[in-house]
Amino acid sequence: MGAPASRGKRALRPLEVRNVFLNLITLYILYTLRYIMPKSATTLTAPLQKRLATLGLALRTRRKELQLSAVVVAEAAGVSRVTLHRIERGHPSVAMGAYFATAAALGADLVVRGQESHQNDIDTPHRSGERNWRDIDEEALLDSPQTRLVNSAVNPS
Repeated sequence: MGAPASRGKRALRPLEVRNVFLNLITLYILYTLRYIMPKSATTLTAPLQKRLATLGLALRTRRKELQLSAVVVAEAAGVSRVTLHRIERGHPSVAMGAYFATAAALGADLVVRGQESHQNDIDTPHRSGERNWRDIDEEALLDSPQTRLVNSAVNPS
């Protein structure tokens, strides 16, 4: 009498287990690339791209004036050397925090200020009934109790 005939499932061999494992890893990587990673870089209008490139050039000029290497500034800012070079070229896919960290590492300060001439640079759709930054009542905002409190703390008179 021989070995009993196996019915149903058979045991997987080590090579088959390895192949199943590799297939699962491949599926996980493909899922991550498709659904978790950003799909593409931010698309900016030409004027905004020019302003970002100007910012990058200003940071690069400041680094050169201070005679600092890219490696030193990148380490001080907490970014990689490649990211620093992307900042200096004005890539829109770099996080704004990296721009601010680089400016701080160079002893510079980035200031955001409103200008009417640049309002048309931002090409955002304004859907019917939806409020956005263009709908802010600036006078009411500047006359709020919170603003008066901040102003009194900053400018005690």
